[in-house]
Amino acid sequence: MRSFWAAKLGLPADQVAATIGDDAKFANLVRARLMKRGGVGYVTPSPDSFPTVEAFHTMILACGALPCFTWLDGASEGEQAIDELLELMIDKGAVALNIIPDRNWNIADPAARALKISKLYEIVEKAGALDLPLNVGTEMNAYSQKLVDDFDAPELAPVRGAFLDGAHFIYGHTVMQRALGLGYQSDWAKQRLPTRRERNAFYTAVGYRVLPGRTGVARLGQLDPALTPAEILAAL
Repeated sequence: MRSFWAAKLGLPADQVAATIGDDAKFANLVRARLMKRGGVGYVTPSPDSFPTVEAFHTMILACGALPCFTWLDGASEGEQAIDELLELMIDKGAVALNIIPDRNWNIADPAARALKISKLYEIVEKAGALDLPLNVGTEMNAYSQKLVDDFDAPELAPVRGAFLDGAHFIYGHTVMQRALGLGYQSDWAKQRLPTRRERNAFYTAVGYRVLPGRTGVARLGQLDPALTPAEILAAL
């Protein structure tokens, strides 16, 4: 088995032997060698490989969903010009910001961890100033990634409130769209909550008030969709 994988992955047998007993490490090793740049399963992208931001956002809006901009860790050339990048993406329709917390604090090297944590705090502050709610978590594209992030980690304490508000915002939008067809992108929201700040506050408040599950959705679905945002919150 070890010699088979060593040959297929182009790695020394002792390196394969050191990881083959750990399912998570071995799965990620296979993924890195076969699916990443240089591997047999990797296709080099070109500018035509992806839709434009505008086309992608059109598809998202057609689903009644939320165009989100994704931030990694602040290290890339583009993310070093984060103010310009955020302004560009907001102008193109982004209404929330995706962050993967684990990449930015759960790091062995102390210097790298300190730098990434500071960048994390910085982007959370900028997102708040720009009325961009946060959608946080891990995309689950590699074996052994966390199902739920550890929001109780001391490193995340300064941003925990913003993370939870973002989660309730996403849920509030989702449940309003599912139960009443009055999500963030609805004509109702555009007319009654014309600014991002107003919509963010409303859907976050809904998220905190409506219990997850069928009971919460059913209760919300009994409301008159002609109600104002204030009347809906008062009824919850």
